[in-house]
Amino acid sequence: MFEIPYFGKIDNQNLPDYLETEIQFDKKSVELDLNFEALSLGEVELHQIKVFLGLLPQNIRLAQKYLNHLAKDNELVVEYFECHQDLIEDYGLRLELGTLILTRVGIYPSNECYSVFDFTFPNDLSDRFLSVVLNHDSCLIDITHES
Repeated sequence: MFEIPYFGKIDNQNLPDYLETEIQFDKKSVELDLNFEALSLGEVELHQIKVFLGLLPQNIRLAQKYLNHLAKDNELVVEYFECHQDLIEDYGLRLELGTLILTRVGIYPSNECYSVFDFTFPNDLSDRFLSVVLNHDSCLIDITHES
């Protein structure tokens, strides 16, 4: 058994496919999920999960920072806001990244794309996300547009 922040004890020799919970970040609910591709993980991988989740608030802020830093020059971010132009006008939202909220963090311990941070408009106004993808060292891999 191994203790994982937010998820409690897990049997690292008999892992489920998927674990999920809900956390609070900036006074908002955020879905947190842990996705396993194998039935077991070694101590090194489990320690990486523990460290990453132990620093989750800092990792969320880092994902936000990557998104904000790249927004000015990233065609994908511009395209995301352009496809939501009607939504922005209908709800009086401002055309800026500060409008977006974090809705989900997915952790994929056996994958190069270790973590995915999904940002979208508040109040479930859209089913499209800007996803910030980090590796296990919290370095940016990509920003994608998902639905």
